[in-house]
Amino acid sequence: MNQGIHGIDLLCYLMGRPVSVTGYAKTRLRHIEVEDTVAAALEFDNGAVAVIDATTCSNPSFEKRFILGFEKGTIVLENDVITLWTVPGECPESCRVSLAGDTSANNTKVTIAYHTREYENFIRHIGEGTPLVIDGVQGRMPLSVILGVYESSRTGRRVQL
Repeated sequence: MNQGIHGIDLLCYLMGRPVSVTGYAKTRLRHIEVEDTVAAALEFDNGAVAVIDATTCSNPSFEKRFILGFEKGTIVLENDVITLWTVPGECPESCRVSLAGDTSANNTKVTIAYHTREYENFIRHIGEGTPLVIDGVQGRMPLSVILGVYESSRTGRRVQL
């Protein structure tokens, strides 16, 4: 979950409010203070379900990937770039461009671009009243998922969020 917070944030942003989670968080292969492998199933208030599969143990490392399956098509997002779009309508060309590269296996591609946009939005919010792109309610959702996965892993039960 330590390495997956931004992915969970995006999942909640796309899918809505999570209502329950069942999961496992284990430290099996790495000598680290956090888990190295997580598997979880989430349910959202709109009835959608999602699966989280995250590990730092695979060799080679894999890209961050979201597969969004819908009745009328599929969208695949890999490292913030849409690589497959089969839903009706055209994928805007701008959605195929990423500010960052694949940092899962090479941290030299880490960029400050995303954090810079967040800080600029926050400063405009304080100074000009510009709405926050992500507010506290939206920011709390991924944290509730992570804490829910930890609780579910500890108790072996589904956790209501």
